[in-house]
Amino acid sequence: MFSQEDFFALIQIENFRRPGRPAYLSYRSRAAAVLAYCAGLWFPEIMALRREHWMPNGGACLIIDANAEHARRRIPASPATQWAVQRFLAERPAAVANNDLLFDCEGGLPLKQEITNAIGKSPLSRGVRPGSGELRASFEEAILRSYRDSPLAFYLIGAAAPAHLPPVLDDPPLDDLHRLLRKSGHLYVDREELWKTR
Repeated sequence: MFSQEDFFALIQIENFRRPGRPAYLSYRSRAAAVLAYCAGLWFPEIMALRREHWMPNGGACLIIDANAEHARRRIPASPATQWAVQRFLAERPAAVANNDLLFDCEGGLPLKQEITNAIGKSPLSRGVRPGSGELRASFEEAILRSYRDSPLAFYLIGAAAPAHLPPVLDDPPLDDLHRLLRKSGHLYVDREELWKTR
């Protein structure tokens, strides 16, 4: 699993740069790593994310469409995810229309490969395996460790809650989800300077 220090070591932009490639692709890959670690998105969910799903109507959330494995969900956009995705959008050479895929970029390699390459390039501790799936798994582990008895925790990670827990509304109150993330301690820090300096 990724510790917070390992995560900060990974998301340095230098780890995502590749010679001869446009700079915005580095910001794209870093934003995807942040979405996996800080929002618990699977890479297919990141690739399916449309512009209209990112902070719709200015709200601090993102919408994950339903797919064969996971139900639709609306999850908080933490300060970390806002910082990383907004930075990527600022670097993109062209505006993104509402119905366009946010992470579908000309010349970009598969995100999983990009992030695995960045992990290999970064100075991580020996306990981190060189696979990008560990980012998302770290989010899930942190949420379930803190809130194994909350159906909202299972909603956040896109999993069905155990039968002994009460069902969750299709769109639970966003404030409740923000509160759960904040209290989990999993990099939900409301200080923008942290993301600018780290």
